Amino acid sequence: MKAILLTAPGLLEYVDVPDPVLDEEFDILVRVGATSICGSDTHGYTGHGGRRVPPLIMGHETCGTVAAVGPGVTGVAVGDRIFVAPMLSCLRCPPCSTGAYDACTSRLVYGADMPGAFAELLRIKARSAVPIPDGVSFVQAALIEQLSVVVKGVSRASIAAGDSVAVVGGGPIGLLAVCLLALHHPRNLVVVEPDAGRRAKAIELGATLAIDPASTDPWTAVAEVTAGVGVDVCVEAAGITPTVATAVNVIRPGGTMVWLGNTGRVVEIDEFKVVWNQLTIVASVGMTQASIMRAIELIETGAVPVERLVSLAVPLAEGVAAFERTVHDLSVIKTVLLP
Repeated sequence: MKAILLTAPGLLEYVDVPDPVLDEEFDILVRVGATSICGSDTHGYTGHGGRRVPPLIMGHETCGTVAAVGPGVTGVAVGDRIFVAPMLSCLRCPPCSTGAYDACTSRLVYGADMPGAFAELLRIKARSAVPIPDGVSFVQAALIEQLSVVVKGVSRASIAAGDSVAVVGGGPIGLLAVCLLALHHPRNLVVVEPDAGRRAKAIELGATLAIDPASTDPWTAVAEVTAGVGVDVCVEAAGITPTVATAVNVIRPGGTMVWLGNTGRVVEIDEFKVVWNQLTIVASVGMTQASIMRAIELIETGAVPVERLVSLAVPLAEGVAAFERTVHDLSVIKTVLLP
């Protein structure tokens, strides 16, 4: 089969590799329908992520059609259209024993710890397969993963209609957070993002104010629309020291930060401001079965138009060039590869 192989940091190659083999009774072979490029994939490509070790086929935001099933597989049949839940929990650790599979201490991820979906075929475990409705296209389904991450994270904050909310970072996670937060009918939905194109996209998706932190102090702008109080909830969607600082600065006393950004391994935070303002900080990673099903519902009903985030949808054969553009061109929000 054809695949895009990370052969070294900064080096991707479109190559022939052996087809995956169903060597366990609960394996499924998926003919990939679409796979989107995640920020963690671009970090793996540049060598900044640290987790993706070459040689590796990356890609974990994926979907497709079941091509073959192992002898022990039930409930999934050849021809089924599925989303692939990318995190594979161990089922044995203390969190797994309580049903908190998203907090598994030994979880593995397709495209990071195992071969991924920047390929024509992908081998997965049967428990990773989630049916998708006929009304959801493969391009849309390639964004189920990121939307389900946002659904889970936002659910950890108590957001009521009429609240003031903010999102710091206008990448795919931040823009999906805008879509989701808009459904809560907030009084204000503020986005802080330096790129003009992404600010415009945020307004298109429901933000009421988009701030360029290079030219406008975020707190000053937020204070103007919240009577000097600050927002009730802020979603931090970048995960670096400047964006974390911005999030802490724009939240009202007693407010909540949802920390979804996962870029910098070490960030600085104003502990005095967090403590003095009695902020609640909730961090979230991954997804649950419930957040996956909710994401699928939001896509199927059109409540969250994920396809409007897709800047590029190109054949796998053009994936190396698409990766390069995705890394360096901020006008590209989301790229989907189509084997």
